[in-house]
Amino acid sequence: MDLPLVLVLRRDGALVYRIPVWFRIAMGIVFAAVTLSLFYGGHLPGTVGWIVIAILFLALIYRETWVFDQTGGEVRHRFGLLIAARSLTLPFGDIGVFRLVPWVRGSIPGSAEEKLENRQTLEASRGRQIPDEPGGKRRPRYRKPFLTLVLEAPGKSVTINMVPARRAIAFRAIAEKIARYCDKPLEEG
Repeated sequence: MDLPLVLVLRRDGALVYRIPVWFRIAMGIVFAAVTLSLFYGGHLPGTVGWIVIAILFLALIYRETWVFDQTGGEVRHRFGLLIAARSLTLPFGDIGVFRLVPWVRGSIPGSAEEKLENRQTLEASRGRQIPDEPGGKRRPRYRKPFLTLVLEAPGKSVTINMVPARRAIAFRAIAEKIARYCDKPLEEG
């Protein structure tokens, strides 16, 4: 599932990139509806019912939050299940650069074809139309372009998010806001 993260400026001035509130509400409603319907008949659910309940509960308590805090001078990433979430903290001073990295699933790494598709993905993020292949042929369905935002620090490279190229323009705008907020450069490639 492609879950879009949202960028929010909190009242305390921190920039937060997280799972949207509507997702939590929707998962809560779906979890409650499925659980109630499985227990409604007066019988306990079967194995498949318990698996569905467990998956919905895990989706409900999953957490993915990036906090870019100028006051504290750090970036905090908290991810995983609410009860067992992991975290990563990096001072702003350790951040070297933010990088937009294109990737096309189904292409051969290092090939001329991959370089062309990566260039086209970056151009699409700038609002340019990706042309069809010469001769009117379209890109094969198995080749799906993605754009990844990576935070690079000395000895460390952390992926912030990866989105399909169809959302590249909005994703580039988010990446630019994050880089500007952190006063770091945004590079490509």
